[in-house]
Amino acid sequence: MADESSRRRRRWILPVVLLGAGGAWVAYRRATAPAPAVGPGDGVAATPTGARPAADLLPPEPAADTVAPLRATGSAPVATANVADVDARSAEKQATEDAVAAQKAAAERRAADNGAADRDAAERKAAAEKAAELKAAEKAAAEKAAAGKAAAEKAAAEKAAAEKAAAEKAAAEKAAAEKAAAEKAAAEKAAVEKAAAEQKAAAKAGAAKGSAAKQAAPRPLAAAPAKDAVPSDAAPVEGPYGPGSAAPLADGSAPSAEFTIKGNADSMLFHTPKSPYFGRTKAEAWFRTAEDATRAGFTEWKPKRRKS
Repeated sequence: MADESSRRRRRWILPVVLLGAGGAWVAYRRATAPAPAVGPGDGVAATPTGARPAADLLPPEPAADTVAPLRATGSAPVATANVADVDARSAEKQATEDAVAAQKAAAERRAADNGAADRDAAERKAAAEKAAELKAAEKAAAEKAAAGKAAAEKAAAEKAAAEKAAAEKAAAEKAAAEKAAAEKAAAEKAAVEKAAAEQKAAAKAGAAKGSAAKQAAPRPLAAAPAKDAVPSDAAPVEGPYGPGSAAPLADGSAPSAEFTIKGNADSMLFHTPKSPYFGRTKAEAWFRTAEDATRAGFTEWKPKRRKS
């Protein structure tokens, strides 16, 4: 930008210098030119030798308040020289004014060029600043987008890790619960089996005791049937476990409605209608009352208390 302004200033310096030099040369030539000789046609009569000068032949000078008429005098060369001086000074003044005007125009042009250069520089500076601001804004936006993306990725990773940890914890708790349930079921099954074994052993012991007592007790003689008596198929015979017992029918049902208790010979347990195993137990003996079943050596089934 500075080089361009210098070139523009140098472009106008030479014309201004030449113009000023030309004006000075013209003024110098006019000032140094010799006065021209007075000839016969210059309006002044030549004075012959021995003749009176022309000034003596002229009428006297008029008064101060009167206008002197024009007359030819011998001082014409001096007037001509004065006119030349005036012309030279006028030409010099005009040349000076022209040089000043040229210098002023050159200065105005330089000022205009400098103003244009300053405006160009200001515009370029403003454009550079605007470009820098735009670049900074783009950089800030890119950094903000990158930070937002990183934060979103971090949040997603943390969420995935939390979900994975929750899933693993839930799976571990489920596995622990299943294991505990399996262990509890196994313990309950073992307890039930142990209780059943104990009850079966106790029932067998009671059956053995009842059988021994039955064998030791004398059996009553059966009464002779009456001649007119008619045998009935519905009348139950005495059961295998003494009074109050009866053998089941062919389908396993009770021989009559008065027998409501089922006896299991394998486990030596009896089940009342309130027992949860009453329906699925296959009766091997029926009893009228619980006392009859207990007398025969059977034990009532009762649920075993669970350990807390």
